[in-house]
Amino acid sequence: MKNNPTTDIYEMLDTLSLPVAAQRFMELSKSPELGSYTALQFVREVLEPQYIETLNNLNITVRQSRQSGVA
Repeated sequence: MKNNPTTDIYEMLDTLSLPVAAQRFMELSKSPELGSYTALQFVREVLEPQYIETLNNLNITVRQSRQSGVA
């Protein structure tokens, strides 16, 4: 990994197949409000959009399965 901690974390999130979280991390790490977040708030801000997208995708998959008679 590179020496830049921001790049390292971005690469980790991307490698873990968390592209929405990686993008949000980059946005927040460049934001002037970065210093106003506690560590826990920052983690939540980074992960929440990915979590919501994943839940939405799961719900779509379940609905499609039900419509096709699989579930």
